[in-house]
Amino acid sequence: MAKIRADAPVETPPRMSEVVGEIDTRPPFQSVRDAVSLFRQTSFSKQQQPRLSSSSSQDATDVSEKETQLLLAEQEMGRVQLCLDTSVKAKARALSALDSAQRKAFDLRAKLEATKHSKKSAILTKHTMNQRLEELQSQNQETERAREDYILATAELLMARQKLAEIKQEFSISVEERLSELQRADEAECATVVNSQKISDMTHEIAEMCNAAERLKSGADRIKKEEEKINEERVDMEETYGDMKQEAELRLEDLRRGCDPELRKDIDELEEISAENELLREEIKLAMELKEAESAMREICDEERLYRSLVGSLTVELDGVQRENRDLKGKENEREAFEEVEWVEASRKVDEIISEAERTRQEAEEMRMQVDELRRETSGRRTVMGEAVKQLEIVGRAVVKAKTAEKRAVEDMRVLTDKKESLKHDEPDKKIRISLKEYEELRGKHEESERMVQYKAKTVAVQLEEIKESRVEGEIMLEEKMKEMEEVEEAIDSALRNAEIAEEAHCIVDAELRKWKPQEL
Repeated sequence: MAKIRADAPVETPPRMSEVVGEIDTRPPFQSVRDAVSLFRQTSFSKQQQPRLSSSSSQDATDVSEKETQLLLAEQEMGRVQLCLDTSVKAKARALSALDSAQRKAFDLRAKLEATKHSKKSAILTKHTMNQRLEELQSQNQETERAREDYILATAELLMARQKLAEIKQEFSISVEERLSELQRADEAECATVVNSQKISDMTHEIAEMCNAAERLKSGADRIKKEEEKINEERVDMEETYGDMKQEAELRLEDLRRGCDPELRKDIDELEEISAENELLREEIKLAMELKEAESAMREICDEERLYRSLVGSLTVELDGVQRENRDLKGKENEREAFEEVEWVEASRKVDEIISEAERTRQEAEEMRMQVDELRRETSGRRTVMGEAVKQLEIVGRAVVKAKTAEKRAVEDMRVLTDKKESLKHDEPDKKIRISLKEYEELRGKHEESERMVQYKAKTVAVQLEEIKESRVEGEIMLEEKMKEMEEVEEAIDSALRNAEIAEEAHCIVDAELRKWKPQEL
């Protein structure tokens, strides 16, 4: 499968010492087509030469050319045979190296198993130490629970303080809510107008979107039809291309059958040479695999060194763990002897801390009850203030009605006085005369309106006095409640200080317990 290097000078085969481990990978041909074209060119050049010599001279030249070609082929075969010998020797060396590598790998596996066994024993010792550590941690969990109780008590105290602050804020929030309700009513009216405008705009946009969707649907149908036409044309083109391909294959078979038998023979030889070249490629592939095996051997050697260093570090670590284990055993014995003396003192301190936490919890409960009572009282005061405001509104409306009735009565009296004056100054024939009964009725209405105005004024004054008194009482009660709230806050602060003192005592106990822990942590 390569072009014959006919123009290259004849080279002597190299010595064995110079080609150790080297293989000639240059192919004699690059393809069968090149070889056929080379033979065809030689045949055409023979036909184009002028036939000046006789038939005997032409036969001699043909024989000499064939001999030179035969010599070249023999030299090429010798080179190929030499390459095969070198590849066989290299393969034998690779197999021996592979056997030695397998033996080394087996030894490394055995060493690795030994290191794994030692590592497992170290892990078991570490596991026992961890179990002992867990036991110590379980003993310390009781102190952690006491600490959590303290944290809960402080959190409850903070919640009580927040509730007191919320009670202070509720009154201001109620006023702000009334103002915000009025504001929201105005905003709702504006929003209704804006929403109606938006609804009209959105209906218009929805109609436009429906029209656009219809247009897109029609366009999609049109595009789908065009795609179906294109697919049909593509199928037709594929069928025509298949027919043309079959015709070309038939023509190629006809050309192969009508070929020259000598040329056919040369093609068969070239195919044999190409098969040999395939074998050579396989040998080259084996050589490459051999190189990869050598690189794998180097990696195995590196891993062996790594495992050796790992084994050394594990042995050092195992010695350290054993020393620590011995030290821990001695310290544990000392600690057990010291713990019996110190544990009584620690338990007494923990009992004191627990009793202090219980007292703080009871104080927090009492404060919570006081806060609830204050909340109920403030809600009652709020309802009383609301009723007072309603009564003030009713009194205001009554005052307005009394004022309007007074104005009406004054107007009636003015009309009557005007009529009386007109009757006095006018002529006798122009005077307007009313009966005594009508005059008495008008006078009675005037007196009744005056009495009503005086009564309403007295009632309004009395109600105003009552409102002022209730307001003063409410202010006095509010001051008292503020004082009570200040006292509650002072009590909460004192409870928080007590909780902080208890927390400091708990921290001291934690520090003493940490001293008893093993040094491996």
